[in-house]
Amino acid sequence: MFAYAAAIFLSAFLLFLVQPMIGKKILPWFGGAPGVWTTCMLFFQVALLAGYAYAHYLGSHFSFRRQVTIHLVVAAVGLLFLPVYPGGWLRPENADYPAARILLLLALTVGGPYFVLATTSPLLQKWFFRAVPGRSPYPLYALSNAGSLLALLLYPVLIEPAMPTRSQAVAWSGGYILFGLLLAGCAWRLWRRGEADDVPAEAEASDAASPDAFTRFLWLLLAALGSMLLLAITNALCQDIAVVPFLWVLPLGLYLLTFIIVFENDRWYYRPLFWAAGAVCAAGMIRVMSGVAFMSLPLQGGVYLAALFVFCMICHGELARQKPAPAHLTGFYLLIALGGALGACFVTVIAPLLFDIYAELHLALWGAAAAGIAAWWNERLRRNPGERFRMRLLRFAPALAALFVFGGALVWQARDMAFASLDVSRNFYGVLRVRDHNAGHPDNAYRDLAHGSTVHGWQMLRPDLRRLPTAYYHEQSGIARAFRAYRSPRPDADGVSPRPVRIGVIGLGIGTIAAFGRRGDYVRFYEINPDVLRFAREYFTYLADTPARWDVVLGDGRLSLDREEPADFDILVLDAFTSDAVPAHLLTREAFEGYLRHLKPEGVIVVNIANRHLDLRPVLWAHADHFGLGRLVMMTPRVSRRWAQAHWVALSRNDAFFAHPEFKDFTPPFSPWRVLWTDDFNDLFALLKWHNEVRLPQWFAPRAKPIVIEIPAPGAAVPPATAPPP
Repeated sequence: MFAYAAAIFLSAFLLFLVQPMIGKKILPWFGGAPGVWTTCMLFFQVALLAGYAYAHYLGSHFSFRRQVTIHLVVAAVGLLFLPVYPGGWLRPENADYPAARILLLLALTVGGPYFVLATTSPLLQKWFFRAVPGRSPYPLYALSNAGSLLALLLYPVLIEPAMPTRSQAVAWSGGYILFGLLLAGCAWRLWRRGEADDVPAEAEASDAASPDAFTRFLWLLLAALGSMLLLAITNALCQDIAVVPFLWVLPLGLYLLTFIIVFENDRWYYRPLFWAAGAVCAAGMIRVMSGVAFMSLPLQGGVYLAALFVFCMICHGELARQKPAPAHLTGFYLLIALGGALGACFVTVIAPLLFDIYAELHLALWGAAAAGIAAWWNERLRRNPGERFRMRLLRFAPALAALFVFGGALVWQARDMAFASLDVSRNFYGVLRVRDHNAGHPDNAYRDLAHGSTVHGWQMLRPDLRRLPTAYYHEQSGIARAFRAYRSPRPDADGVSPRPVRIGVIGLGIGTIAAFGRRGDYVRFYEINPDVLRFAREYFTYLADTPARWDVVLGDGRLSLDREEPADFDILVLDAFTSDAVPAHLLTREAFEGYLRHLKPEGVIVVNIANRHLDLRPVLWAHADHFGLGRLVMMTPRVSRRWAQAHWVALSRNDAFFAHPEFKDFTPPFSPWRVLWTDDFNDLFALLKWHNEVRLPQWFAPRAKPIVIEIPAPGAAVPPATAPPP
């Protein structure tokens, strides 16, 4: 028993440890988008399905000695993939077809070992049932999920903060070799039983009743909906907080915990309790999806995770109630794996083609409730086959009525999100919405671009105000002050006239920074999402109105800069945060080495650190210390409904820049600790805030009083956007 348990536990531990490890490594190569993780999960689910299909076929068509021989050879082939660390030759050269590139990269890097590990749980349970007749193998399935859960818990807390990614890959490869030794021990035990027991495994199933087609369909459906819930809720968390392993493993850990609970003992799934909790979570999800921008991080994340746990308990609890006799367990696990793969495929591949918003979350929530009722109906039908249909329908009437109301609320919420927008677009990088506001008040009408719950800029619709920088870029914001300070008259070859500036911007948004451009300036935007460029051109006019020359490079900003010759930028702006998610690869030591290569010696890097959930100062302070850069925090409050609270940090070796009068209102920056991020080490967990607003200490706040920006009356002349205040 111990040998089987140890091999199953270790295989599950390695199986789920490699997922965040390899996902984190390739995340920077594909722009740090939430879609990277969902695509990884699609690969892992499909590989798991392939492993379960292999285990089912091997266990049903070959004698046990042949199973042992074949499987040991397959496990040895997995050694050829070690160590599971993607080489630089797999790094993409452009942003085309990111999902296909991720799938190919994972297949070449971890495909072999992952497939072997995926076969272990069902195959070794089959061997155990053969070696120890009369003992149920289902507790080993709970043990397998416990190993997976332990890996997910340890990774963000102990492994990720303590070890570089390359060291993690080497340690993981050593674990795979240890697993191979345990597998060989189990095979040897089975081999020693002799020829008497060496019979085709399919003969065992002859006496066990085969589940009917509807029950098998329920296995598939319940597993698919659980997988859909996992990926849809992970997507929602990542787009509004951060694309980091910590927020990958929390939902995945809860998902696995539900499997552990329901398969460890049937009594843990008490149907009335979880259905009542499901009703509460359903109401909470409607509220969260309708207004996440106004909720704190603990509340927002708590509602999402509670809903995931409760609805997965319903799906997996009903699944466990329908489990077959042990003779059919490999077929049962195969359909569970197939359902998981179908759910992942729907969220990753099909939903973006069908929906302009994240409607798969709405569909998964309603589908989980509907499938749970169907499974409940099927169980009652099997236990009371003589019960009249009318009586059964009356018994289920309250549940069906609640399901109808829940569906109506979800449709209303999704419709409100989709139809309240001027235009909606969805691709690998997320959902973008263009919205008009205050249409009945022309003097205050404006248009914005939203990504997830975060607005990436807005523009006044009055013709005489449309060139005015707004949102985080208003005239008293840190970025506006940085431009004015840098443009102050400086001697050049001909005298004292201001020189044109070269501006690099990672993150286009609606192109508001183009409003700071003057004739003779050059602005180069780097934008990974092609739909952002389309919206900036079609619905906003900052790019069309600027007198500066400009162009846009499509692709990840850091990768594009790495491929270019030094650009000699005067100012380089980092403003590429997707919703409130932070692409960590843009804030590593290696990334700043590239930025400084493209910056003039007296140039300035300006970083937008406004974020509801993360405090990025320790990372920027560590880079400033490492590269010998001066630093300045520019925090300006929200001064009207038109201007957002702005938080910018300037980094430069130009001491004269920081001495400019524009910055006299700001206190010297200070941070009590530093975190130096590298491509092999970055941990956002330590930077999380646990409230919904940026509440900086008093010593960090600017000494200036709130700034009042005057809005010209209709028809009045508007000064140039870049003109300094009198």
